[in-house]
Amino acid sequence: MALLQLCVHGAAASDDLAFAPYTDLKIDTFSTATLPSGGAMHYYRMWLSSQQSSVKVILLPLKGDADALVSFDRNATAQRSVGGHGAASWRLQGHGVEELLLRPEVLCRLAPTANNEEPAPPACYLYARVRGYYDEGTTYMFGVLDARNAFSVGVACAPGCGAERLSNLVCDAACNVTACAYDRGACVPQLAAACSPGCQREWLADGECDDACFTETCTWDEGDCAAIDIDGCASACFSDYIDDGECDGACNVAECKWDGRDCDHGHAECYEHPRGDDYRGSINVTVSGRPCQKWSSQFPQQHFFTHARYPNAGLGAHSACRNPSSLNEGPWCYTADHRLRWERCDVGSPALTGPRRRSNLTIPGP
Repeated sequence: MALLQLCVHGAAASDDLAFAPYTDLKIDTFSTATLPSGGAMHYYRMWLSSQQSSVKVILLPLKGDADALVSFDRNATAQRSVGGHGAASWRLQGHGVEELLLRPEVLCRLAPTANNEEPAPPACYLYARVRGYYDEGTTYMFGVLDARNAFSVGVACAPGCGAERLSNLVCDAACNVTACAYDRGACVPQLAAACSPGCQREWLADGECDDACFTETCTWDEGDCAAIDIDGCASACFSDYIDDGECDGACNVAECKWDGRDCDHGHAECYEHPRGDDYRGSINVTVSGRPCQKWSSQFPQQHFFTHARYPNAGLGAHSACRNPSSLNEGPWCYTADHRLRWERCDVGSPALTGPRRRSNLTIPGP
């Protein structure tokens, strides 16, 4: 697979972490490149100012697949091992076209302060690293688009290109523009010809189970995955997603047994730690009755509390209350109400009672 790691950062990198020269990106422009096998990498950066209220990072796989790690820690882009993802804020590990909405006007203010050589908030850099893993090589298109209207309900990416046209997998002339990522890849020949984005025709029935082809539209890799214990249960829920330690939205359905143990489905409401950082129950409303936003979502609240950054905090594609890194007095969540960023949840008292220590720590963010 290919790894795309993004980073908006203010602090200087450690001296022992080497960075390759960056290629500067321009807004609303796609870069097309090919990575050979053997872990070759491409590095990019882009200057973001307060004038860009929202941007959309898009990765279009032309050959192979693409995964994404997004971080506000520049050192994370220099990690030599793909297993060290603890510093990442976001991770995109689906198949096909990948999109991520970012709000520089919010996130640049939250980025770590920097030395005098780095831009001061609310302006900051967006860094990117693309890495290939497939033996056949990885070809991709990568771009950062102006998405100032992305958080406005009912606003199309281009005139005549509504959400229903972007999701129908048919190339629509009105959507075949950069701002709409070429109809989310439907107008890109390499993607349009595939039974599922990222699945190459020669991978079907080749005797090897390929995640990108493990979909209903590709007849579950035409039998190549028959030896896997878990049969095809839902499109975009791949065999290695279940019981992998992360709650995946596509697998968090009854047909996929609620992603195995990853989403804490059916977990008891009991917890032991006084601050509730071990709470894995299902309560998903705040003390005032507001519904919680999914931890995997960045709308309406943008934040850094993701599974990629806090892999042991019980976060993921669910909206249950949690207390990642024990930063608050008890479980809480970001609310789905744009008028209130976050709020505590009433999950009862811990099973093992003890004195609760009040904390001066607050949830970071505006």
